[in-house]
Amino acid sequence: GTTVTGGELISEDLQSGNVLSFDGNDYITIAGLVSDISADTAGTWSAWIKADAFDVQGGRIISLGDTNAIGYLEFSTTSLYEIQASARSSTGVKWDIESDEILEVDTWYHVVLVQNGTSPVLYINGILAPSHMDVTTDTTVWASDLTSQLDNAYIGDLSFNSIGLGTYTWNGIIAQVTIFNYALNAVQIAALYKYGYDNNQSVSTSPVSYWKLDEGAGTSATDYGTGANTGTIAGATWGDGSIYTLESRTTSDDKLGSTDTPTSITDFKYTTSKKGGGVGA
Repeated sequence: GTTVTGGELISEDLQSGNVLSFDGNDYITIAGLVSDISADTAGTWSAWIKADAFDVQGGRIISLGDTNAIGYLEFSTTSLYEIQASARSSTGVKWDIESDEILEVDTWYHVVLVQNGTSPVLYINGILAPSHMDVTTDTTVWASDLTSQLDNAYIGDLSFNSIGLGTYTWNGIIAQVTIFNYALNAVQIAALYKYGYDNNQSVSTSPVSYWKLDEGAGTSATDYGTGANTGTIAGATWGDGSIYTLESRTTSDDKLGSTDTPTSITDFKYTTSKKGGGVGA
């Protein structure tokens, strides 16, 4: 669980009680997502993550793949502790972007991939992340360009080119995975980080998919988006944990959930880390 000194968790926090942990061999199968975003030329993928380790092969947060060919669209972390995203068709990698910010283990981060129809960008904890492009063959590529080459979708893993599940798995916690079929702007992403989707007044259009991953039991991950693509959990385990953000704290009243932005967080002590915008599990 989470211990907070000088504050209290309240119902307005992003998630409190249950989180889903992946041990490097687990994943969630998402049937229906490929078809739901097959016409999209722009989009936004968002998630809360906390890594237990950054594996050599990298850890996939969200992915679309082609079981028997080399196409994919994926959002992940690298072995160098970075956020990464890339798109690949049958003719090769079209774009690959990596953050310049180095992440830490056992630390919550809100990570976002945005494709605005021109080029992908990354956000970490509500802020546009300094990044570099390793491949720029065609930075406009998104789901619509890869429709004929994608046949699966996963949270926590990637399957493509006859490379089965278990190679590109996530090691840690993933929560509040959200898929939009349009590009959120900087204000909307900052609000998504600060309040989460449920309490966010800046994002009025429902996401295609939204998995809170807070059920606490069972092997089904409910999709609260318009796609209603319930995920099937394989191996991942439920545990206690909470997510909250730096902006949900205020030193004026020592309560979490305030919309005030604190000038200091010295009044707050946590059982794991003060960094990255959240603590849990």
